[in-house]
Amino acid sequence: MGGWLLALLLVVLAGDRLGAALCRQAVLRSEFRFSRIYRPQPAQALLVIGDSRGVHSFYAPALARAIGAPALNLSFNSMSMPIAEALVADYLEHQRPPRLVIIELTCVIVDGNLYAALAPYADLSPRLAGLYAAAHPRTAAMSRAFRLLRYDDELFLRSLAYLRRSDQDWINHGVVDPVAARSEGHARLREPKQGGLAALGRMVRLLRGRGVAVELVAAPYHPAGAVDVGPLLTSVRDAVSGVPGVGIHDYARAITENAAFADRVHLNDHGAALLLELLRRDGVLAAATEVTSPASQ
Repeated sequence: MGGWLLALLLVVLAGDRLGAALCRQAVLRSEFRFSRIYRPQPAQALLVIGDSRGVHSFYAPALARAIGAPALNLSFNSMSMPIAEALVADYLEHQRPPRLVIIELTCVIVDGNLYAALAPYADLSPRLAGLYAAAHPRTAAMSRAFRLLRYDDELFLRSLAYLRRSDQDWINHGVVDPVAARSEGHARLREPKQGGLAALGRMVRLLRGRGVAVELVAAPYHPAGAVDVGPLLTSVRDAVSGVPGVGIHDYARAITENAAFADRVHLNDHGAALLLELLRRDGVLAAATEVTSPASQ
């Protein structure tokens, strides 16, 4: 009986390792935004990072047309700043540095559930593996023994969905009902996470140390919310104090058209186009359009 149990265990472990290896290759070959960090890519002039507000405020195809060079949006729903820091550090480790990184600032208030979704990338990134293990130590330990557990996750399914197509066309198209928007009353921004502010400071210093221009942007909120980002910007300035050449831009109340918003905190495609014009007007994209010499590439 013991021999049969041992044989069964070996078969299970072998199948687990083989299945995990196949899943890893699918993740690595995917056009999903995180997967593109970990395999050779054409140089990107512009990177965007943030949470869902970063996803829908910065439409990568339009940004690429505006700067005349490739742009990649790495933002994702519920992304906290420590995860953003890890992804940017991984990008610099695996790819050529971009000319410009835009960071949507309000993800410093996020401490969401994206940590639980990092498992499929734990085998590709020690940084993400560390964040996942710190947030879910028991599950992380189990997934080291049974590796297929890492792929029982939303991000793995997304990587499969984008095996043959890009995910850079994500953008809201709906328009928020103005009555519903007003009925919710004024919004109050949550306090920034100390870990988020610390991660932001480290990320900005890393980028500037590599010669990458950094622009910190508070994207628009619906006017019915009347969100005051002033205290947040003060905290952000403190977090990046002493780092030269970092722009901080407050667009929280810059767009007042109801038709520009999908809901009270997210722009739609029309709103993203309006924000893009503001970015161009204010020179926020200038560093991404500069022609670099061959020696600096």
